[in-house]
Amino acid sequence: MALLFVFVVFALFASSSARLNDGLRRRLDENAAVAPQEEPAPQETTATPPQLQAVTNIVEESRDELETTAHITKLHQDMCSDDWANAPPLPYENCDPNGPVNAIQENPVATDQQSSTEEPATEKQEPTEQTQEESAPQATTVTPPQLQAVTTAVEVSKDELETTAHITKLHQDMCSDDWANAPPLPYENCDPNGPVNAIPLFGGLTNALKMILLGGVGSWEENRCFFVDESQSHLNKPDEHGVRHGFLPKYMETIGLPTDHPIVVKAREENRIVKREWSDFWVEMSARRAYGQKAKLPSLGFPEIEGHDLKRHLIRRMWRPHPKYRKSSCAALENTHGLKAAEYMAFSVRRGDKGEEKFAFTELSEYIAEAEKHLYRFSSFMENHIVPKIFVATDDCSVMSEFRRMRPSWTFVSECDVEENSKAAFIHGESYRAEDFVATDDCSVMSEFRRMRPSWVFVSECDVEENSKAAAQNGFALREFKDWGEAAEDAHFTKFFTEIYAMAMSRVFIGVGYTNVSWWVYFLRPFRHSFILLDKPKGQPDSRVFDNW
Repeated sequence: MALLFVFVVFALFASSSARLNDGLRRRLDENAAVAPQEEPAPQETTATPPQLQAVTNIVEESRDELETTAHITKLHQDMCSDDWANAPPLPYENCDPNGPVNAIQENPVATDQQSSTEEPATEKQEPTEQTQEESAPQATTVTPPQLQAVTTAVEVSKDELETTAHITKLHQDMCSDDWANAPPLPYENCDPNGPVNAIPLFGGLTNALKMILLGGVGSWEENRCFFVDESQSHLNKPDEHGVRHGFLPKYMETIGLPTDHPIVVKAREENRIVKREWSDFWVEMSARRAYGQKAKLPSLGFPEIEGHDLKRHLIRRMWRPHPKYRKSSCAALENTHGLKAAEYMAFSVRRGDKGEEKFAFTELSEYIAEAEKHLYRFSSFMENHIVPKIFVATDDCSVMSEFRRMRPSWTFVSECDVEENSKAAFIHGESYRAEDFVATDDCSVMSEFRRMRPSWVFVSECDVEENSKAAAQNGFALREFKDWGEAAEDAHFTKFFTEIYAMAMSRVFIGVGYTNVSWWVYFLRPFRHSFILLDKPKGQPDSRVFDNW
C-alpha cells in the first residue's frame, strides 16, 4: 500500500511539472513574439584586423603544408611498398561476360561517319563590340580578397623558401676554400692544331668578363682554343718602362689558356692566332645566348642547354677570384657589415662615366619606393616591422648621405663607409697613435689592414696621393684608371669584389640595366625572381630587359 501511495504522488508531481513547463514555454514564446529584437551588427562591413588576417593566413598555410607532408609521406609509403599498398587491382571481370566487349583504341582516328555527325568547324571570329560588352561582367569579376590573399601568400612563401635555400647554398659555395661546386673549365678541350681565338679584354672589368664569357662559348662551339688578349686593355697599364704585366692574373685564376701555353705559342709561331672583336659575341642576338635560345657544347658535356642556364653554369667556373679576395669579401659581409645571406636587400647605384654614355641616372627616391614594395619578403619586417639592412654598392659614395637623409630610421651599409671611416683621421688632420702609422713600399697592404680591423685607424704616406684623387672623383671613370697607383687599384677592386658578393647574396636586388655589373650579378644569382631593374621600359616586366642578356 505504501508503495502504491508513493507511485501516485510521483505521477501527480510529474504531471504538474509537465504542465508548468508547457505554460512557461508558451509564456516565453509570447514574450519573444512581442519583445523587439535587436538588429544584428552589419557583419559584412566588419574588417578583419591586419594582424588577425596575417595570423589566419599563416594558420591556413601551415595546415596546408602539414596536410601536404602527411599525404605525400603516405603516398611514398604506398608506392614504394612491395605490394603497392592500398591500391589493389581493379576488378576487370566484374562485367557481363556474354555481352558486347569494348575495345579501347589508342589514338583513335575519327571515321567518315563520325565526322559527318559532328558539327562543322567554324572560323574563329574576332569578338564584336557587342560581344565584348556582353562578356564584360566576366572580365570585371574579381577574386575574393581572402582567397587572393591566401593565393598570394602561398606563392610568396614558395618563392621565399626557394630564395633562402638557394642563396644560402650560393654563400657556402662562393665562400668555401675551394670555390665549391664550380670546378675550373676545361680550356684544353679544343683542337690544338686549329685556329686559336684571341679574346680581347675590352672596357671595364664586368664588361670585359662578359665578353670573355661569350667569347669562350663561341670558341667552344667552333672547337677552337682561346686565350685572353690584354695587350690593348685600359686595365692592363704599362709600367714606367712601358711593359704590361697583365691585369686579370692579379685578381683571379687564368681564364682561357695562358699566353705561354704550348698550344698558344705554337699557334703564334704558325700564324694561327685569330684576333676577335667584342662585337663578334654581342651584336647578333644568337651570340648573346639570350633567354630561351639553345646551345650545343658537347665538349663541356652539354648536348643542348638553354642560354641563361649555360651562362649561370659557366660564370662561376670562369670567374674564380684568388683566395685573398674571396676571403676578404666574405669576411666583409659578415664581420664588417653584419650581413647574413638572403636576409638583406641590395642597391646598385652606378654613376661615374655612365653619364658620358648618355644614360640618365635613376633618382635615388625610386630605389626607396621600390624597396618599400618588397619589405614583405623579409620575416624581420612581417613579424617585427624591422626594415632589413640595405647594402649599397656604388661608385659614387655621396649617395650614402642622401639615402640616410631620406630614410633616417633605415640601416644602410656600404663599402664606402669602410674607406671613409679608416681614412677620416688622416684626411682631416686628426691626431693618431704612432702604432697606427704604416711605413711601407707596398701600398696594397693598406686595404688589407683596414679590412682586418675596420674600426681601427691606419694612416700612411700612401694615402696622400690616393685620397686627393679619390676626392676629385665623382664615380668610376675608366679613363682615370691609368693615373691610379697600386694601392688605389687594389682598394678599388677589393671593394668591387665585396660589392659583387653582397649583391649576389642579397634577398632582393634593386639596380639598373645600363651597367654590366647588373648583368654579372644576375647570372651569379641562382634564379630570375627578386631582381628589379628601375630603368626597364615603363609598364614592362624586368624580364623585358634581362631576357635579352
